[in-house]
Amino acid sequence: MAFGTGIRGKDASTNGSATLGGLNFPVLAAGAQPEFVGLDQINFGPIPRELAGRGVVNLVYRLQSKDANSVTLTIK
Repeated sequence: MAFGTGIRGKDASTNGSATLGGLNFPVLAAGAQPEFVGLDQINFGPIPRELAGRGVVNLVYRLQSKDANSVTLTIK
């Protein structure tokens, strides 16, 4: 799960796409976060098993041909 802004105005036909450590990372849902005004939420699928023990990886979310700022994660 990740949080940001500017996601709720997206094309309703897509949740965008994501990569984690260069691998496809399922985007399950993206839109307005129900409890906080102005905050949006992205729900991702399970972390690919291939990333186990990989250490530092980048999460990149792409929506309507634009990449959001990447996030660095550490996977043990």
